[in-house]
Amino acid sequence: MPAVVANKADYRATDSYLGRENTELARAFEQRTLDNAVPYLREVLQSLPPNFAMLDVGLGPASITISIAKLYPQATIIGLDMPDALELARENIKSAGVKNIELVVGSALDIKAVSKYPVVSDGSKSFDNLSPEAATLFEHGFDIVHTHQVHEHVRDPVALMKELHDMAKPDGGLVCCRELDMGLNVIYPEEPVFAKHIEVFKKLLLANGNDPWVGRKLVSNALKAGFKRENIKASVATIAYSTPEERKGFARVMHPGFVSVEILRKKPEVYKAADVTEEFIREANKAWKKWAEETEDGFATLGSGQVVCKRDG
Repeated sequence: MPAVVANKADYRATDSYLGRENTELARAFEQRTLDNAVPYLREVLQSLPPNFAMLDVGLGPASITISIAKLYPQATIIGLDMPDALELARENIKSAGVKNIELVVGSALDIKAVSKYPVVSDGSKSFDNLSPEAATLFEHGFDIVHTHQVHEHVRDPVALMKELHDMAKPDGGLVCCRELDMGLNVIYPEEPVFAKHIEVFKKLLLANGNDPWVGRKLVSNALKAGFKRENIKASVATIAYSTPEERKGFARVMHPGFVSVEILRKKPEVYKAADVTEEFIREANKAWKKWAEETEDGFATLGSGQVVCKRDG
């Protein structure tokens, strides 16, 4: 029986996620791994002891988490997300056969309250199902706390960064984030419908209270969260989409992605504020399909800001 949250208003970090109703989008994100989505983490993970403790906040379908767990079987990895996201994560973890990932229901904007969230399907709390060793980590801190494309979907990314800071070990725990910046995207051919689609997505995020340019603000937000400047390492990374399979994967994320008729009908006020119509969605759908399947010279990139922050006290 699926886990159900007693009070969904508690999940104020994730109820603003525009893609939460779109299972096709979640399936598209299953292609993400350590190597293709967060390669900067390889060096970070190699610097840690093999039995490190990791908190993956907003792990989604857990594909990145699983790829890390396979490489580091001695590590203790905890994934935190909404109940519906954890259902898919649990399914994928079971299929992958990894044994060192535990899952917990929680809000990215109030991680410290993780012990309060119930799973009413069996009357127990999600937190109570953690192993004793994993549960104590929320009190003593993790060696590494990680997010990937989470900050642009919360309404207070500074508050999120503070939560991540507080979950890292006080004496050198790391916070690693890779987050989208909509000013770093490139799509070729430069068709008007694609340019409009990018602008529409920016407007959707803004109308939903999110920040399309949060990737460039990670250093600023880390400073506000309490990290010292000398303990913040920043970089930029892009992913290129050019082969037929890469284009198909990118198109699945872009459309239906966050701009779909289904989500429009469920969140009409947000889409109205962004001037999105069903007519445009159908036009974009046709254009992305052609780009993915027929445009041999099609090319796209998505740019993200990255930070590795060390907590010092």
